[in-house]
Amino acid sequence: MSSSIVVPRMFTDADGESRFDSCEIAMEMHDHAPPAAPIFTAKAEPAAEYMFFRLPPNWYGEPHPTPFDCLVVCLSGSFKFIGSAGDELIMKPGDRVLDLNTSGKGHATQVVSDGPAEGLIVRFPAR
Repeated sequence: MSSSIVVPRMFTDADGESRFDSCEIAMEMHDHAPPAAPIFTAKAEPAAEYMFFRLPPNWYGEPHPTPFDCLVVCLSGSFKFIGSAGDELIMKPGDRVLDLNTSGKGHATQVVSDGPAEGLIVRFPAR
């Protein structure tokens, strides 16, 4: 039995523009934590480190490429990524994005909630 999860992705296109799309990640039924019932899990991927962050209300990050491939998860508040091509991805609690935008023109980041936005960054090892 298999399943999949669709995850938004931010990447740099061939012209150096920051863009958004999504990718489908396959999952298989796995006996992950016996005696709990089996669950669907994706293939384990290496992670180098993780960090929590807090962005104050009205915070704006000028356009920049991401310093490393990572997974960004919004925990509270909300913020948006603004691609160099003009498209946007709003992050609300529970949302996640694979941020692979490590080159090109980069993206801006802006807090859009009344309060601070908090999240988690999981850095991937250099490829």
